[in-house]
Amino acid sequence: MTTILKNVVITSNHKLHLDLDVPAEFPVGATVVTVMLTPTETPDNDKAIECLRKLSQLGGVPSIPNPDEWQREIRQDKELPR
Repeated sequence: MTTILKNVVITSNHKLHLDLDVPAEFPVGATVVTVMLTPTETPDNDKAIECLRKLSQLGGVPSIPNPDEWQREIRQDKELPR
């Protein structure tokens, strides 16, 4: 069995057309193809933006009085080569 992974887009008419390049060493002739569909998750950007706006309207995170200072404290810079 050979596994080929390909990302595709299912169209609005719920049709899926596959055009796959099969490895040259795979024998020519009849074969069985199994398709497994796994939907990808899309981020809900509108919801995330709304949450950030609400947080901003509340004045930010109350446990962080000075964001600039807090960022400098938690920053973990990687050493540069040389």
